[in-house]
Amino acid sequence: MSAHVAALHPALEASPTLAFGLAVLAIRDLGPSLRRITLTGADLEHFGVNGDLLDVRIKVVIPGESATGGAVDHLAHLRPGALLEADEVAGWYRRWLLADAGERGVLRTYTARGFRPAGDPANAGEHAELDVDFVLHVHEEEGRLVGGPASVWAATAAPGDVVTVLGPNLRLCGPDYAGIEFRPGTAERILLAGDETAVPAICSILESLPAGIAGLACLEVPDAADVQEVRTASDLEVRWLPRGSRPHGELLLEAVRAAVAPTPAVQSPVAEEPEEINVDEAILWETTADARAPFYAWIAGEAGVVKELRRHLVRDAGIDRRQVAFMGYWRQGKAEG
Repeated sequence: MSAHVAALHPALEASPTLAFGLAVLAIRDLGPSLRRITLTGADLEHFGVNGDLLDVRIKVVIPGESATGGAVDHLAHLRPGALLEADEVAGWYRRWLLADAGERGVLRTYTARGFRPAGDPANAGEHAELDVDFVLHVHEEEGRLVGGPASVWAATAAPGDVVTVLGPNLRLCGPDYAGIEFRPGTAERILLAGDETAVPAICSILESLPAGIAGLACLEVPDAADVQEVRTASDLEVRWLPRGSRPHGELLLEAVRAAVAPTPAVQSPVAEEPEEINVDEAILWETTADARAPFYAWIAGEAGVVKELRRHLVRDAGIDRRQVAFMGYWRQGKAEG
């Protein structure tokens, strides 16, 4: 075997992240604000983390206005089974950015809400199926939909439409995959809190929790019709918070403050003032390795609300920062990220 041939490796052996070329299989509205799009394709046989997906992050490449399959082509070296040089995995994002914006599309982060391998009793199709839940931040102006590119795509998608998803390589990824942030360790009491953008992750986590785990899950959604049925073997109380005309995050803040009461600093030596983060300029993203304490909190959603919850839990309630994960998924008033 020549040295050149020996330097070639299939993406399956070299990259923890793969580019899956998929097609829309089905579309279902979960409420006025949330839409589930089921994707399928042969590539999905290589998708997964060898365990529960939990809050696993995926990247959806929304096709550009002038794309003709180009979004997949620009990431061809990350496709399952693609041949690539050993150093070709690194720098894929930089190379993707160098492509023409109209052809490469836009990259948006989502949670893999559900996954059914081929042969699963719940999957009658030929290939595996991946569910992705989209929040529909769109409105109509002069006869056209206006909103973020992902929301507009989800609102107008039809069966057969193609899209590229970047996600974990089943061959190389395990429960310690970097795209999973939910790491409760030995905690027996858990707090989950988030707005509609965190609903897919929280529901996925709830479905994976075993019996004997107690706590509370607070999910703020725009409308009562957005409330979903979610099953869990755990003892967590699931509390839906339809906000209606209330300000975004107000109900969530009230619920968490009531559930985790402030503790006098003298009784909580670990209490501290979190460092200030300007959520308009920086990403609020603070996670932890597996907790080694009875309590663990996972908070995600609008960055300003997450920042207030972070301040309450760490400063006012005196919870050790090693027991919490705070993630600003988006920022109100800023373009969809």
